[in-house]
Amino acid sequence: MRIGKALKEKWGQHKALAELFIGIAAAGILILAVLLIFFDRQFYRSSGLVLGLVCAALGAWHMERTIISTYGQDEKNAIAIMRLGAVKRYLAALLVIGIGVYTEFYDPISTFAGIFTLKIAAYAAPWTHLITEKVCGSDEMQTEAEKGAVSTDFFGYTEEERKQLDESLGKKNKTDQESIEKMRTDFSKYYETTCEGTDTKNSVS
Repeated sequence: MRIGKALKEKWGQHKALAELFIGIAAAGILILAVLLIFFDRQFYRSSGLVLGLVCAALGAWHMERTIISTYGQDEKNAIAIMRLGAVKRYLAALLVIGIGVYTEFYDPISTFAGIFTLKIAAYAAPWTHLITEKVCGSDEMQTEAEKGAVSTDFFGYTEEERKQLDESLGKKNKTDQESIEKMRTDFSKYYETTCEGTDTKNSVS
């Protein structure tokens, strides 16, 4: 019971990241099926794909951590952190693919396909969100005990922690505050679109 509650809390804190993981896994399964059906040297190709999927998952995690690390930073530092994070992810992907080309231990093309599933998962995120809402239940289906629990925002901040963060941002000039707020919402933008579509549908019905 405690394990289930802990998992629900983690899901609430990192829902977007978890849904990206689901999208990466789903895309990986489809690509693996194609490799097994239409291509030879199955272990060579599938091992490259699995390595690429691991890189994609780590890239999604690193992206979330990079965005969170921009909280409280001024515009110049926030942009520098985002750019440095992107460079690190690209270099890591190139290194993994390059090792495959040099050693021929695994298929670098399949590895690239695995890494690219992160982009596929990002585009498919609105549909992934709808599916997880139906499977896991919406907020309306929460029990009274769950509703009484401490609520957190998209990145796992409590209301008090978010208030402190907003006060910190409020001390900055307007340009810096708008830039940081934009970076804060970029990673979860597809949730807003999904929620708007759901509200419209409910109002029509």
